[in-house]
Amino acid sequence: MPRNDQGFPFDAKLTRKIPHFRPFALVGGMVSSTVLTLCVIPALYALVKQWQLRRELAKVPVLPLSES
Repeated sequence: MPRNDQGFPFDAKLTRKIPHFRPFALVGGMVSSTVLTLCVIPALYALVKQWQLRRELAKVPVLPLSES
């Protein structure tokens, strides 16, 4: 079996197939990072902000209505 520069054996047939998967990994990474940036992170921010506002509103005392 042939050896590479580091002395590890490698399969020549397998190394010919690996570069064909690189574009899919590249496009998949770009799509997933775009979805995270545009959808997931803003949604998480909105949920945390809503939770903070609800906590703040729960602390505010409610003034009783006077009957006059």
